[in-house]
Amino acid sequence: MASYAHPESTSLGSTLAPAPLIRAHMHIMSISFRRQFPVEIQERIIDQLRLRDDVRSLRACSLTCHAWHVRSRFHLLRDIRIHCPEQFKDICSYFHTHESLRPLVQSLVIDTIRQSPPDPTSAKSSTLPASDFVSTQLFSQLPNLHRCELRDSILDRSYVHSATFHSSILIYLMTHSSIETLCLSHVRFSSPTSFVGLISALQMLRRLVCNGIDIGRTTEGSAQIVKFGLTSLGYKKHGTKLRSLEIRGMPPSEYSQLILLIPGGRVEKLVMDVWPSSAPNKPSSRSLENTRAALACVKSLELHVYHDLDTFAVFPSYAAHWRQWVLMVLDNGVSFMQAGILQDITFVFHGSPYHLQHLLQDPVNTTLLTSLQQTILSLSPRTVAFTSATTPVGWMSIQSSIRQAFPVLFKQELAKIVPPRPAGRVSVHRGGEETL
Repeated sequence: MASYAHPESTSLGSTLAPAPLIRAHMHIMSISFRRQFPVEIQERIIDQLRLRDDVRSLRACSLTCHAWHVRSRFHLLRDIRIHCPEQFKDICSYFHTHESLRPLVQSLVIDTIRQSPPDPTSAKSSTLPASDFVSTQLFSQLPNLHRCELRDSILDRSYVHSATFHSSILIYLMTHSSIETLCLSHVRFSSPTSFVGLISALQMLRRLVCNGIDIGRTTEGSAQIVKFGLTSLGYKKHGTKLRSLEIRGMPPSEYSQLILLIPGGRVEKLVMDVWPSSAPNKPSSRSLENTRAALACVKSLELHVYHDLDTFAVFPSYAAHWRQWVLMVLDNGVSFMQAGILQDITFVFHGSPYHLQHLLQDPVNTTLLTSLQQTILSLSPRTVAFTSATTPVGWMSIQSSIRQAFPVLFKQELAKIVPPRPAGRVSVHRGGEETL
């Protein structure tokens, strides 16, 4: 019986040197060692490529062999992106002829940042906003869509049309949408009505991220009028199921009006940025009361504090009061919460340790730090955590500064210091730049 071994295999016969008599009466079979990972390991490797958002490698894997094709294609279709009208047409055409693949899509990113820059010499030249791709033609082919992200460019908004949504797509989303997470990055809405109409149409919405969006100026009274008008049109029947709200890259002065515009929902987790764009004013009693009512269910508050002084390059006149403004905005943000409801507060510091230590140790800020500490204590939280977005040099000395700035919180064992964590993926607009 002949033995056939792989050219790269290792044979026991090549490692043993038996006597001629044994070789004559005994057959030693060659054993092949296949250089192949188990299927489970191969799939885990492909899954890691998806977590790293490595689209090129996933495409290469899908073309390597039949065993890798299914898993790779699953990840490629699970998260799709649209950058231009040509891609929009190709995707709609593809799913029109491949109906069985439609349920695989769970996440959609419409990113117009990579569009060709508009021609400043042409009056008709402009960049299409992400909202132009939100249509029934596309969303009707994505029955299992759970996450949607709209990204517009922040370089020159004068060339970007305002976001508007046709009533047909709003009605479709209200009756068929399964979107649970909506991320809006630098989207410029034509009016508060457009913003409220979109949010109201997403009945299954649980998480909303607003990063540097522009909803136009509105007052407390006009916010109520907008919501009442949409209710009469039938856009709001049961309200949203919103549980998590993130407000990033926006002036704190606009937080209240944005929160008051969101219809329905019971927000339990709130994430906000703290970087004063101007001298903060103490909110009026009416504004404070309305905002507290809208955030009456918040149990977890996360505040991202941008304490660096690099903003002086854009606003030199802020240098003398920047640190005081940061603490005042922090105090205002915490005061929006309901006592007895809020359980956890997290302060995430962004910037150099040098400026953070000055913020916490400057004698001028002692009164403001004491006021902030008393505001926190009045809410009776369960825990108060302090951390950093990056791992700064001299983290041990920063911990000491935090303990000295909030002595009562640590004495009552409410506060804790958490090791630095990596910065989030949400981009924050500061000084005309976009930081991930």
